[in-house]
Amino acid sequence: MSRTCLFVLTSLVLLFGGAGSAEAKRLALVIGNNDYENVADLQKAVNDAEAVGDALRDLGFEIFRAQNLNRRAMNRKLLEFSSRIEKGDTTLFFFSGHGIEIDGSNYLLPTDIPDAKPGQESFVVAEAIGTNRVMNMIRNRGSGINILVLDACRNNPFQREGTKSLGSTRGFGRIAAPKGTFIMYSAGVHQEALDRLGANDANPNSVFTRNLIPLMKTPGLLLTDMARQLRRNVEKLALSISHDQRPAYYDEVTGDFFFTPGNRPNPASAPLQRSAAERAWDRIKDLKDRDIFEAFIKRFSNSFEADLARSKLNKLKETKVAVGVFPKKQPSTTRQYRPGDTFRDCDECPEMIVVPSGSFMMGSVKGEKYRVKREDR
Repeated sequence: MSRTCLFVLTSLVLLFGGAGSAEAKRLALVIGNNDYENVADLQKAVNDAEAVGDALRDLGFEIFRAQNLNRRAMNRKLLEFSSRIEKGDTTLFFFSGHGIEIDGSNYLLPTDIPDAKPGQESFVVAEAIGTNRVMNMIRNRGSGINILVLDACRNNPFQREGTKSLGSTRGFGRIAAPKGTFIMYSAGVHQEALDRLGANDANPNSVFTRNLIPLMKTPGLLLTDMARQLRRNVEKLALSISHDQRPAYYDEVTGDFFFTPGNRPNPASAPLQRSAAERAWDRIKDLKDRDIFEAFIKRFSNSFEADLARSKLNKLKETKVAVGVFPKKQPSTTRQYRPGDTFRDCDECPEMIVVPSGSFMMGSVKGEKYRVKREDR
Protein backbone atom coordinates (compact mmCIF):
# COMPACT_ATOMS: atom_id res chain seq x y z
CA MET A 1 0.00 0.00 0.00
CA SER A 2 2.77 2.41 0.87
CA ARG A 3 4.57 1.60 -2.40
CA THR A 4 1.38 2.40 -4.32
CA CYS A 5 1.02 5.76 -2.56
CA LEU A 6 4.67 6.55 -3.26
CA PHE A 7 4.19 5.72 -6.94
CA VAL A 8 1.14 8.02 -7.15
CA LEU A 9 2.92 10.87 -5.38
CA THR A 10 5.99 10.50 -7.62
CA SER A 11 3.77 10.56 -10.70
CA LEU A 12 2.06 13.73 -9.53
CA VAL A 13 5.41 15.42 -8.92
CA LEU A 14 6.62 14.51 -12.39
CA LEU A 15 3.36 15.67 -13.95
CA PHE A 16 2.84 18.97 -12.10
CA GLY A 17 6.04 19.82 -10.29
CA GLY A 18 8.72 19.50 -12.97
CA ALA A 19 10.98 22.28 -14.23
CA GLY A 20 8.84 22.77 -17.30
CA SER A 21 5.90 23.91 -15.22
CA ALA A 22 7.69 26.99 -13.80
CA GLU A 23 6.06 30.27 -14.70
CA ALA A 24 7.80 32.14 -17.52
CA LYS A 25 9.89 35.07 -16.34
CA ARG A 26 10.31 38.59 -17.68
CA LEU A 27 14.00 39.48 -17.95
CA ALA A 28 15.61 42.69 -19.18
CA LEU A 29 19.21 43.75 -19.80
CA VAL A 30 19.63 47.55 -20.06
CA ILE A 31 22.98 49.08 -21.03
CA GLY A 32 23.88 52.76 -21.35
CA ASN A 33 27.24 53.90 -22.71
CA ASN A 34 28.19 57.58 -22.34
CA ASP A 35 31.93 57.67 -21.70
CA TYR A 36 33.79 56.63 -24.85
CA GLU A 37 37.59 56.54 -24.77
CA ASN A 38 38.41 57.22 -28.44
CA VAL A 39 35.25 58.65 -30.05
CA ALA A 40 32.79 61.38 -29.02
CA ASP A 41 31.07 61.00 -25.65
CA LEU A 42 27.29 60.99 -25.28
CA GLN A 43 25.24 62.91 -22.72
CA LYS A 44 22.06 60.95 -22.03
CA ALA A 45 22.67 57.27 -22.78
CA VAL A 46 23.22 56.29 -19.13
CA ASN A 47 20.17 58.31 -18.06
CA ASP A 48 18.11 56.54 -20.72
CA ALA A 49 19.18 53.09 -19.55
CA GLU A 50 18.50 53.94 -15.90
CA ALA A 51 15.04 55.34 -16.65
CA VAL A 52 14.05 52.37 -18.82
CA GLY A 53 15.40 49.95 -16.22
CA ASP A 54 13.34 51.59 -13.48
CA ALA A 55 10.19 51.46 -15.62
CA LEU A 56 10.69 47.79 -16.53
CA ARG A 57 11.37 46.90 -12.89
CA ASP A 58 8.04 48.47 -11.95
CA LEU A 59 6.41 46.38 -14.70
CA GLY A 60 7.62 43.11 -13.23
CA PHE A 61 10.88 42.53 -15.13
CA GLU A 62 13.98 41.15 -13.46
CA ILE A 63 16.54 43.80 -14.37
CA PHE A 64 20.21 43.45 -15.28
CA ARG A 65 21.83 46.91 -15.45
CA ALA A 66 25.18 48.06 -16.79
CA GLN A 67 26.84 51.37 -17.62
CA ASN A 68 29.86 52.43 -19.67
CA LEU A 69 30.98 48.93 -20.61
CA ASN A 70 34.06 48.11 -22.66
CA ARG A 71 33.98 45.19 -25.07
CA ARG A 72 34.98 42.50 -22.58
CA ALA A 73 32.51 43.78 -19.97
CA MET A 74 29.68 43.87 -22.53
CA ASN A 75 30.36 40.28 -23.53
CA ARG A 76 30.40 39.19 -19.89
CA LYS A 77 27.12 40.99 -19.19
CA LEU A 78 25.48 39.37 -22.22
CA LEU A 79 26.67 35.96 -21.04
CA GLU A 80 25.39 36.60 -17.50
CA PHE A 81 22.02 37.71 -18.86
CA SER A 82 21.58 34.88 -21.36
CA SER A 83 22.50 32.26 -18.74
CA ARG A 84 19.41 33.29 -16.72
CA ILE A 85 17.02 32.74 -19.64
CA GLU A 86 14.89 29.63 -19.62
CA LYS A 87 12.53 28.20 -22.17
CA GLY A 88 9.43 30.36 -22.68
CA ASP A 89 10.78 33.44 -20.89
CA THR A 90 10.12 36.94 -22.21
CA THR A 91 13.33 38.93 -22.70
CA LEU A 92 14.08 42.57 -23.43
CA PHE A 93 17.44 44.04 -24.40
CA PHE A 94 17.79 47.85 -24.28
CA PHE A 95 20.94 49.62 -25.44
CA SER A 96 21.58 53.35 -25.49
CA GLY A 97 24.90 54.49 -26.90
CA HIS A 98 26.79 54.63 -30.18
CA GLY A 99 25.85 52.25 -32.97
CA ILE A 100 26.83 51.91 -36.61
CA GLU A 101 26.00 50.02 -39.79
CA ILE A 102 28.86 48.42 -41.74
CA ASP A 103 28.25 46.48 -44.95
CA GLY A 104 24.58 45.92 -44.16
CA SER A 105 25.05 44.71 -40.57
CA ASN A 106 24.44 46.69 -37.39
CA TYR A 107 26.86 46.97 -34.48
CA LEU A 108 26.72 48.32 -30.91
CA LEU A 109 29.88 50.12 -29.82
CA PRO A 110 31.51 49.45 -26.42
CA THR A 111 33.26 52.32 -24.68
CA ASP A 112 36.76 51.18 -25.73
CA ILE A 113 35.94 51.02 -29.44
CA PRO A 114 39.06 52.32 -31.24
CA ASP A 115 38.91 55.27 -33.59
CA ALA A 116 39.11 54.14 -37.19
CA LYS A 117 39.38 55.40 -40.74
CA PRO A 118 37.80 54.21 -44.02
CA GLY A 119 39.32 50.88 -44.97
CA GLN A 120 39.46 49.69 -41.36
CA GLU A 121 35.91 48.36 -41.26
CA SER A 122 36.97 44.81 -40.40
CA PHE A 123 38.89 46.14 -37.40
CA VAL A 124 35.78 47.92 -36.04
CA VAL A 125 33.59 44.87 -36.68
CA ALA A 126 36.00 42.73 -34.62
CA GLU A 127 35.89 45.20 -31.72
CA ALA A 128 32.11 45.89 -31.76
CA ILE A 129 29.08 43.85 -30.68
CA GLY A 130 26.86 42.73 -33.55
CA THR A 131 23.11 42.99 -33.02
CA ASN A 132 22.67 39.61 -34.73
CA ARG A 133 25.00 38.06 -32.16
CA VAL A 134 22.96 39.56 -29.32
CA MET A 135 19.75 38.13 -30.78
CA ASN A 136 21.29 34.69 -31.29
CA MET A 137 22.63 34.50 -27.73
CA ILE A 138 19.14 35.20 -26.39
CA ARG A 139 17.12 33.07 -28.81
CA ASN A 140 19.38 30.05 -28.43
CA ARG A 141 18.19 29.76 -24.82
CA GLY A 142 14.66 28.95 -26.02
CA SER A 143 13.00 32.18 -24.91
CA GLY A 144 9.44 32.88 -26.03
CA ILE A 145 9.20 36.59 -26.90
CA ASN A 146 12.34 38.64 -27.46
CA ILE A 147 12.28 42.44 -27.63
CA LEU A 148 15.27 44.55 -28.69
CA VAL A 149 15.04 48.33 -28.22
CA LEU A 150 18.06 50.22 -29.56
CA ASP A 151 18.40 53.95 -28.93
CA ALA A 152 21.71 53.97 -30.79
CA CYS A 153 20.92 55.72 -34.08
CA ARG A 154 22.98 58.80 -33.29
CA ASN A 155 25.58 60.36 -35.55
CA ASN A 156 28.42 58.23 -36.91
CA PRO A 157 31.25 58.56 -34.34
CA PHE A 158 33.85 57.86 -37.05
CA GLN A 159 32.62 60.59 -39.38
CA ARG A 160 35.20 63.14 -40.52
CA GLU A 161 34.25 66.40 -42.12
CA GLY A 162 35.15 66.68 -45.79
CA THR A 163 36.14 63.03 -46.19
CA LYS A 164 34.48 59.70 -46.72
CA SER A 165 33.51 58.10 -43.42
CA LEU A 166 33.77 54.56 -42.15
CA GLY A 167 30.33 52.96 -42.09
CA SER A 168 27.03 54.62 -42.91
CA THR A 169 26.72 58.37 -42.35
CA ARG A 170 24.27 57.89 -39.50
CA GLY A 171 21.96 55.39 -37.86
CA PHE A 172 21.31 51.72 -38.53
CA GLY A 173 20.32 49.78 -41.62
CA ARG A 174 17.32 47.51 -42.14
CA ILE A 175 17.22 44.22 -40.29
CA ALA A 176 15.34 40.94 -40.59
CA ALA A 177 13.74 40.11 -37.26
CA PRO A 178 13.88 36.37 -36.45
CA LYS A 179 10.74 34.51 -35.44
CA GLY A 180 9.50 35.51 -32.00
CA THR A 181 11.47 38.77 -32.05
CA PHE A 182 10.39 42.41 -31.98
CA ILE A 183 13.04 45.02 -32.80
CA MET A 184 12.67 48.79 -32.45
CA TYR A 185 15.16 51.48 -33.46
CA SER A 186 14.97 55.04 -32.16
CA ALA A 187 15.13 56.32 -35.75
CA GLY A 188 14.42 55.03 -39.23
CA VAL A 189 16.97 53.64 -41.66
CA HIS A 190 19.99 55.99 -41.80
CA GLN A 191 18.22 58.66 -39.76
CA GLU A 192 19.90 60.35 -36.82
CA ALA A 193 18.22 60.15 -33.39
CA LEU A 194 18.05 63.29 -31.28
CA ASP A 195 19.49 63.45 -27.78
CA ARG A 196 17.75 66.78 -27.16
CA LEU A 197 15.59 69.40 -28.84
CA GLY A 198 18.03 72.26 -28.39
CA ALA A 199 20.50 73.90 -26.05
CA ASN A 200 17.74 74.74 -23.57
CA ASP A 201 16.20 71.25 -23.47
CA ALA A 202 16.64 70.17 -19.84
CA ASN A 203 14.94 66.77 -20.18
CA PRO A 204 17.39 64.11 -18.89
CA ASN A 205 16.38 61.59 -21.56
CA SER A 206 16.65 61.38 -25.32
CA VAL A 207 13.67 62.31 -27.48
CA PHE A 208 12.98 58.62 -28.11
CA THR A 209 13.28 57.35 -24.53
CA ARG A 210 11.26 60.15 -22.94
CA ASN A 211 8.32 59.10 -25.15
CA LEU A 212 8.88 55.34 -24.80
CA ILE A 213 8.52 55.11 -21.01
CA PRO A 214 4.99 56.59 -20.62
CA LEU A 215 3.70 54.34 -23.40
CA MET A 216 5.15 51.21 -21.77
CA LYS A 217 3.16 52.13 -18.66
CA THR A 218 -0.14 52.59 -20.54
CA PRO A 219 -2.56 49.78 -19.54
CA GLY A 220 -3.82 47.56 -22.33
CA LEU A 221 -1.55 48.97 -25.05
CA LEU A 222 -0.50 46.22 -27.44
CA LEU A 223 3.21 46.15 -28.29
CA THR A 224 2.66 47.00 -31.96
CA ASP A 225 0.16 49.75 -31.09
CA MET A 226 2.69 51.18 -28.65
CA ALA A 227 5.35 51.21 -31.37
CA ARG A 228 3.06 53.03 -33.81
CA GLN A 229 2.11 55.65 -31.23
CA LEU A 230 5.74 56.07 -30.22
CA ARG A 231 6.69 56.63 -33.84
CA ARG A 232 4.01 59.31 -34.22
CA ASN A 233 5.03 61.09 -31.01
CA VAL A 234 8.77 61.12 -31.78
CA GLU A 235 8.23 62.21 -35.37
CA LYS A 236 5.98 65.07 -34.31
CA LEU A 237 8.40 66.24 -31.64
CA ALA A 238 11.41 66.07 -33.96
CA LEU A 239 9.59 67.97 -36.69
CA SER A 240 9.00 70.80 -34.20
CA ILE A 241 12.69 71.65 -34.70
CA SER A 242 12.71 70.64 -38.39
CA HIS A 243 14.45 67.29 -37.79
CA ASP A 244 13.49 64.02 -39.47
CA GLN A 245 13.29 61.16 -36.97
CA ARG A 246 10.80 58.35 -37.35
CA PRO A 247 11.42 55.25 -35.19
CA ALA A 248 11.37 51.96 -37.07
CA TYR A 249 10.19 48.59 -35.83
CA TYR A 250 10.30 45.02 -37.13
CA ASP A 251 7.73 42.58 -35.78
CA GLU A 252 7.94 38.78 -35.91
CA VAL A 253 6.13 38.09 -32.64
CA THR A 254 3.21 35.66 -32.75
CA GLY A 255 0.44 36.57 -30.33
CA ASP A 256 -0.18 39.63 -28.19
CA PHE A 257 2.24 41.25 -25.77
CA PHE A 258 1.49 44.03 -23.27
CA PHE A 259 4.05 45.77 -21.09
CA THR A 260 1.15 46.75 -18.82
CA PRO A 261 -1.91 44.46 -18.96
CA GLY A 262 -5.34 46.04 -18.78
CA ASN A 263 -8.39 46.87 -20.80
CA ARG A 264 -7.42 47.75 -24.35
CA PRO A 265 -8.36 51.29 -25.41
CA ASN A 266 -11.42 51.49 -27.62
CA PRO A 267 -10.40 53.26 -30.86
CA ALA A 268 -13.95 54.47 -31.43
CA SER A 269 -13.92 56.37 -28.16
CA ALA A 270 -10.38 57.76 -28.49
CA PRO A 271 -11.46 61.31 -29.43
CA LEU A 272 -13.46 61.48 -26.20
CA GLN A 273 -10.38 60.56 -24.15
CA ARG A 274 -8.16 63.48 -25.09
CA SER A 275 -6.23 64.75 -22.10
CA ALA A 276 -6.38 68.24 -20.66
CA ALA A 277 -2.85 68.81 -21.96
CA GLU A 278 -3.90 67.93 -25.51
CA ARG A 279 -6.90 70.24 -25.39
CA ALA A 280 -4.87 73.11 -23.92
CA TRP A 281 -2.08 72.63 -26.46
CA ASP A 282 -4.51 72.94 -29.35
CA ARG A 283 -5.49 76.38 -28.04
CA ILE A 284 -1.97 77.78 -27.60
CA LYS A 285 0.28 75.99 -30.10
CA ASP A 286 0.16 78.79 -32.70
CA LEU A 287 0.82 81.63 -30.24
CA LYS A 288 4.17 83.38 -29.80
CA ASP A 289 3.95 84.38 -26.16
CA ARG A 290 6.77 82.92 -24.06
CA ASP A 291 4.89 83.41 -20.79
CA ILE A 292 2.02 81.26 -22.04
CA PHE A 293 4.34 78.40 -23.01
CA GLU A 294 6.22 78.59 -19.72
CA ALA A 295 2.92 78.43 -17.80
CA PHE A 296 1.81 75.47 -19.92
CA ILE A 297 5.06 73.59 -19.20
CA LYS A 298 4.68 74.23 -15.48
CA ARG A 299 1.09 72.98 -15.51
CA PHE A 300 1.65 69.88 -17.72
CA SER A 301 5.35 69.23 -17.07
CA ASN A 302 5.33 65.46 -17.66
CA SER A 303 3.14 65.38 -20.76
CA PHE A 304 4.13 64.84 -24.38
CA GLU A 305 2.62 68.23 -25.19
CA ALA A 306 4.98 69.84 -22.64
CA ASP A 307 7.90 68.65 -24.78
CA LEU A 308 6.28 70.32 -27.78
CA ALA A 309 5.90 73.49 -25.72
CA ARG A 310 9.56 73.35 -24.66
CA SER A 311 10.59 73.02 -28.28
CA LYS A 312 8.43 75.98 -29.28
CA LEU A 313 9.79 78.03 -26.37
CA ASN A 314 13.38 77.18 -27.30
CA LYS A 315 12.78 78.33 -30.86
CA LEU A 316 11.36 81.63 -29.57
CA LYS A 317 14.34 82.11 -27.25
CA GLU A 318 16.89 81.22 -29.91
CA THR A 319 15.46 83.60 -32.53
CA LYS A 320 18.37 85.73 -33.63
CA VAL A 321 17.98 89.50 -33.60
CA ALA A 322 20.04 91.24 -36.29
CA VAL A 323 20.23 94.90 -37.18
CA GLY A 324 18.12 95.78 -40.21
CA VAL A 325 17.01 98.84 -42.13
CA PHE A 326 13.48 100.18 -42.41
CA PRO A 327 12.09 100.93 -45.87
CA LYS A 328 12.81 104.50 -46.86
CA LYS A 329 9.20 105.38 -47.50
CA GLN A 330 7.75 107.02 -44.36
CA PRO A 331 4.10 107.56 -43.42
CA SER A 332 2.62 110.99 -43.95
CA THR A 333 1.36 111.28 -40.38
CA THR A 334 3.08 110.71 -37.06
CA ARG A 335 1.92 109.36 -33.75
CA GLN A 336 3.28 108.42 -30.31
CA TYR A 337 4.00 104.69 -30.04
CA ARG A 338 3.79 102.65 -26.86
CA PRO A 339 5.05 99.16 -26.05
CA GLY A 340 2.79 96.56 -27.69
CA ASP A 341 1.57 98.92 -30.47
CA THR A 342 1.83 97.70 -34.05
CA PHE A 343 2.34 99.77 -37.17
CA ARG A 344 3.41 99.72 -40.83
CA ASP A 345 5.72 102.24 -42.47
CA CYS A 346 3.90 101.75 -45.80
CA ASP A 347 1.21 99.57 -47.32
CA GLU A 348 3.78 97.05 -48.54
CA CYS A 349 5.94 97.24 -45.41
CA PRO A 350 5.99 94.48 -42.80
CA GLU A 351 3.99 94.90 -39.63
CA MET A 352 6.12 96.15 -36.73
CA ILE A 353 5.62 95.90 -32.99
CA VAL A 354 7.03 98.12 -30.25
CA VAL A 355 8.99 96.06 -27.72
CA PRO A 356 8.68 96.82 -23.99
CA SER A 357 11.68 99.21 -23.89
CA GLY A 358 9.52 101.75 -25.75
CA SER A 359 12.39 102.94 -27.91
CA PHE A 360 12.99 99.87 -30.06
CA MET A 361 10.83 98.53 -32.88
CA MET A 362 10.76 94.91 -33.97
CA GLY A 363 9.51 93.42 -37.24
CA SER A 364 10.31 90.83 -39.90
CA VAL A 365 11.15 90.85 -43.58
CA LYS A 366 11.02 87.53 -45.49
CA GLY A 367 11.12 85.63 -42.23
CA GLU A 368 14.25 87.34 -40.85
CA LYS A 369 13.83 89.01 -37.46
CA TYR A 370 15.53 92.32 -36.75
CA ARG A 371 15.50 95.14 -34.25
CA VAL A 372 16.52 98.78 -34.75
CA LYS A 373 16.57 101.82 -32.52
CA ARG A 374 13.88 104.30 -33.43
CA GLU A 375 12.77 107.50 -31.79
CA ASP A 376 9.21 107.64 -30.45
CA ARG A 377 7.07 109.87 -32.60
